[in-house]
Amino acid sequence: MFTILFKKLKREEVPPLNETQRTLVEKKFEILRQASFGFTQDRLLHISQKESERWTDACTDGLRRKIASAAPPHVKIALIDFPKLRCISLQCLPLPR
Repeated sequence: MFTILFKKLKREEVPPLNETQRTLVEKKFEILRQASFGFTQDRLLHISQKESERWTDACTDGLRRKIASAAPPHVKIALIDFPKLRCISLQCLPLPR
């Protein structure tokens, strides 16, 4: 119960994305969707220097939510942000059937 409450409070602390950030998240979502063939193959996504100025933890969380809602049910998704390297790793793991 404490863990769930902590995660809920943490989410509420993240400010909402502005229009520029929403557009950036949407763009990166489409790149990953197409490059990973519908979120079934691992990919590394580069965040340019210009984009990294606007990319925040909230952007990563927004991208993670969009991918989770669009990924096939038989695939477990891990999205790991490496801000210093300016990249995001998408890992797609098949779930046992």
